[in-house]
Amino acid sequence: MVNFKEIIATAKNCQCWSMNHKYNYGPLDYLKREILYKDGWSERNMKLYQKLVRFVTDAHTWFIYNFISCDYYVRCGQLIYEVQQSFPEVSKQTIWQWIREEKADHQILC
Repeated sequence: MVNFKEIIATAKNCQCWSMNHKYNYGPLDYLKREILYKDGWSERNMKLYQKLVRFVTDAHTWFIYNFISCDYYVRCGQLIYEVQQSFPEVSKQTIWQWIREEKADHQILC
């Protein structure tokens, strides 16, 4: 049986900082390894991972974690969906504001 409390506690202690040292991705990377990929990717594991994200990070860091995978095209609807799966209390307007703040000149919003 998986001990989620232990996984969450360990994840909270992991560190992998963004280049500007504003965001710690370590807890998310650890959680991804232990929940999403440990026994192979599945829809069930994805839903569990999305549910547990809120216990190891904040909504803005989760947004940034997903946003950094957008190289040229920013699929805004997908980004909003991803953030709200783990943080349903965060409004679309807030996520749009974050998108506008983080968008680089070369990125295109879709």
